[in-house]
Amino acid sequence: QERVTPGKGSAAIALSTGVTIIPVGIYGTDQVFPPDSFKLDPVLKTGMYPLHTIKVHIGKPFCFEPMPQEKIDESLLKKTTQEIMQHIQDLILPSSK
Repeated sequence: QERVTPGKGSAAIALSTGVTIIPVGIYGTDQVFPPDSFKLDPVLKTGMYPLHTIKVHIGKPFCFEPMPQEKIDESLLKKTTQEIMQHIQDLILPSSK
């Protein structure tokens, strides 16, 4: 399964505002539209979508202590992004086994 490279925007917002993050793990979308295949041929020809299951898991909300913008550096953004992604990954991996 291909890994997505996360941006740091969510981490920057979370750290500067203290907003609550609700992690959402979505699994199975690659079966509906496989990577590198955004073709709608089956839909256009038959008028029907192929049947696949998409699972959505909503995790427990969490937040970070807000801090002044000048204290937020690249290292902290990277660490915070990794923590957010870990929460999402924990929701996806059990489903994919």
